[in-house]
Amino acid sequence: MSMQCDLSTTVGVEHLVVFAEMAVLQKRPELGRLCRGARLSGRLDEEAIRRALPGVSESGARNLLRWGQSLALWDSRGTLTALGENAATDDICPVPEQGVYEWWIATHPLFGGTRLLHVERRRAVRDGRLDEPDPLPKIPSVNVPFRSVVEPDRVFLLRDLPRNSGSAPHGKLLPPSGDAMIRCRLDFTAGTNEWQIEGEIHVEASGRERAGTRRMQMKAESARLDPAAVFVEWVRRYLPPETRWDAVRRELCVPFPDGNEQAQEKFLLSFPLEGVEIPGHGTFEKADLRNVPLAPITPDHAQRWADARLHRRLTTKPVYRSRTDVRDLFASRVRGTPLARHRPVLPSHDALVKAYAAQPDVMWSLLAPVDLAPSAPGPAQLHESPFSEEVTP
Repeated sequence: MSMQCDLSTTVGVEHLVVFAEMAVLQKRPELGRLCRGARLSGRLDEEAIRRALPGVSESGARNLLRWGQSLALWDSRGTLTALGENAATDDICPVPEQGVYEWWIATHPLFGGTRLLHVERRRAVRDGRLDEPDPLPKIPSVNVPFRSVVEPDRVFLLRDLPRNSGSAPHGKLLPPSGDAMIRCRLDFTAGTNEWQIEGEIHVEASGRERAGTRRMQMKAESARLDPAAVFVEWVRRYLPPETRWDAVRRELCVPFPDGNEQAQEKFLLSFPLEGVEIPGHGTFEKADLRNVPLAPITPDHAQRWADARLHRRLTTKPVYRSRTDVRDLFASRVRGTPLARHRPVLPSHDALVKAYAAQPDVMWSLLAPVDLAPSAPGPAQLHESPFSEEVTP
């Protein structure tokens, strides 16, 4: 059973119109072929282009070299960029286009700052909303692919924000689209994570779409983080100081969970946290930890745990039990659990009988089989006995 955590937090969605140079990622096999050639040779130059595309002239090779560099598929030395590496794998390359766009953006450290959630091209040559532009509050990273949260098959990137020399990028802020919800799941057992944005955005009429509210249907993505390291940090920051994470056994060492029968029986605990931070990836309003493996933090707490597990069996359905039966029952409640390594002790027969003086049915279920036994058990059987993995005859 995986130890997991579901986190959530709200994030504001900003809506604006900008004049920008964007690019939609599309299949371009000829560029993908050049990128594969660069991957094999280590770098791309005019000669490598002519080898990859026989029949291309010298001037055509020069143009392709400059074109691929302008698309950020390779740098000035002909070395593939991250976009180029992707194109070498799937032929997907940016196809640039300049014009007026509507953006929906959100900002959170989980996805590295500001993310383009969705983009709509406006066909008007001149958009009056840009007559009195505002400074852009946040700018997404350039040449980083973003997948639309309402059209998951569309991937686009920002190439540039044209501006006057020395001026800051401007656009026009529109009424905000409200809040969205970030949901993230950490799987500490598998060492994985995934996150999505949920919510709705309002899209005005365009050449492709009618106006209306559109639901986000984002494909899950992963962040670069180490769930194991995150949990260690959470134990230090958010859990009581008497708890400790055993990274070798992958158990949370805790005091005896008095009053929590499920934790006592399953050695698992689920509990909520609020206002937790994934270091370097932002703060979340809610976090639900599930299936955290438990172990006693000290031998004293292991003894209380073992006593409680034995007590539950003795009292749930009292039946006559010989001292051997009681010893076997105690061993079964300890064997194969995190209690075993602490070697809890079965109380002596007299101590156990005395403990149930106020519960006659339980007391007699323990006392009668010993007192009325055809042959009285020896003193060694009646004394307290530490748990042992060896089966006692």
